[in-house]
Amino acid sequence: MSRTSAVAAMTFATGAIIANNYYAQPLDAELSAHFGVPSSAIGAVLTLIQLSYALGLATLVPLGDLLERRRLVVTLLGVTVLGLVGVALSPTLPLPAAAAGVVGLTTVAAQILVPFAATIARPGEQGKTVSTVMSGLLIGILVSRVVAGVVAELVGWRGVFVLGAVLTAVSALALWRTLPVLQPATDLRYPKLLGSVLTLIREEPVLRFRMAVGACGYASI
Repeated sequence: MSRTSAVAAMTFATGAIIANNYYAQPLDAELSAHFGVPSSAIGAVLTLIQLSYALGLATLVPLGDLLERRRLVVTLLGVTVLGLVGVALSPTLPLPAAAAGVVGLTTVAAQILVPFAATIARPGEQGKTVSTVMSGLLIGILVSRVVAGVVAELVGWRGVFVLGAVLTAVSALALWRTLPVLQPATDLRYPKLLGSVLTLIREEPVLRFRMAVGACGYASI
């Protein structure tokens, strides 16, 4: 497959993947009424999704340097699909809460795709390629709430998560067919790999600044 096909698949996939973390936000009242719980309980589930995502950023994204990335991304997306199906089929609140945590944890696959895009870009086009893939991610965040509201109005809240599972499965298939197989970038053991991330944060002030800017931008969406 060509670089163009791979970048197109990544752009679509990052949007479809990250949207899974936001589908539940406009469904707060509907979920609260369906499960017979206060809105604060649904709010706790929404918080769990974001905390799980943060945990995945810290513990799973670094695996992109240690493992073959295409296989890692597709495996994570397979788990995401199972989590979304679990949310859609759950009869009581504890089950969708646990499944939503799994979804939040594994949707960090989108953040593995961003550096992957830079790796396969043509020389001199890394910035353009990463920007294209990131645009898909940001559009996914912005559009997800609208899509969730419309789909829930038409077929109910469970249909929102079924749609998310279908789009994620399609993304996984597209990525498997288009992404190249690249050798891992390092042979460090996992604990040392995590330690190297902390070392970079401690020693690189520009990285700390960019992290702060990214955190503020993400919080404002």
